[in-house]
Amino acid sequence: MTMTRFPKRLLAVTLTIPLTSAAFAQSLCNLPNQRNFSFTGAAQTFAVPAGVTSLQIFARGAQGGDAVGGTSPGAGGAGAVASGTLSVAPGATLAIYVGGRNGFNGGGAAGNNTTATNVAGSSGAGGGATDVRVGAATLADRVIVAAGGGGGSAGSQGSCANGTAV
Repeated sequence: MTMTRFPKRLLAVTLTIPLTSAAFAQSLCNLPNQRNFSFTGAAQTFAVPAGVTSLQIFARGAQGGDAVGGTSPGAGGAGAVASGTLSVAPGATLAIYVGGRNGFNGGGAAGNNTTATNVAGSSGAGGGATDVRVGAATLADRVIVAAGGGGGSAGSQGSCANGTAV
């Protein structure tokens, strides 16, 4: 298994139309073969162009929010990466949901924490998932999902604090 590291600055969803022949490429001369989607806080749509029967999809879940205050505030976890090739019909509409660090598209809410030493802090919100949906655009219509990262902890890291299970 090979691990690939992607820079954090990449957009959350990239749809690429594979160009399989010179004639097909010529028919798309005015259409870029790649479309990028970034976080907007709302669903976005993509209409499959005529002659296109497959799309290569690269999706990245949102990073979790950083903690604020507390004894040892942690950074939010990185979102997952998912990629694959999707068979599509020309004219079909895809719904693109790009997750946000604020929890848009399923990330958990930030919480408050008071540690054993009574130092208050707020954990970060979980990052939202990024997904592509076909059809009615419900959760059941997702064809690829990249999970969001966990929110950073505002208290002691791990399952025990000061030797006491929490």
